[in-house]
Amino acid sequence: RLEGLFDSSKQGDSVVKYIFSLLGVKSEFENRDVLSPVKLKVQRCLLPRFDYDFSGSPDLAQTIVVACCALGVKFKFTGLASLKIKETDRIEALKKELKKVGYVIYDENDNTLIWEGETCEPSFEPIDTYEDHRMALAFAPLAFKFPQIEINNPEVVSKSYPHYWEDLKKVGFEIVES
Repeated sequence: RLEGLFDSSKQGDSVVKYIFSLLGVKSEFENRDVLSPVKLKVQRCLLPRFDYDFSGSPDLAQTIVVACCALGVKFKFTGLASLKIKETDRIEALKKELKKVGYVIYDENDNTLIWEGETCEPSFEPIDTYEDHRMALAFAPLAFKFPQIEINNPEVVSKSYPHYWEDLKKVGFEIVES
């Protein structure tokens, strides 16, 4: 159950509820037009492949890329050119860090990320965040699949979500500080 959201939001990133519905996570709002609690219902993802243009919401790309790899959903994501000029080169960072957990993704023309299901032997080295809060936010949920995952510089989330780690504990994650 999430707090502080509403269904008819005009915020650009509110498209995340639509994207995750395609991946099997349905958002049910108690009241569409005001801030109200949201229930998340998880269903099996039926997409064999997901193609999407992130031009209107590039900041969501890291989270969706990592989620698709974890779910085994092949993808081709376009509209990612601005990811190269954010806090870090997010395209290169995603490629490098996903390889640590066994996923091999490719970029095309610095605008498109593709995953055709290729995997490699994971090293499970700690995930580097590159001083980018969205890297930590995107990779932390992988602990459901890989409990041994470690994230370097986890405090970077304080930029956008200071209580992120506490909130993950509330929903059942074990957070260990080193």
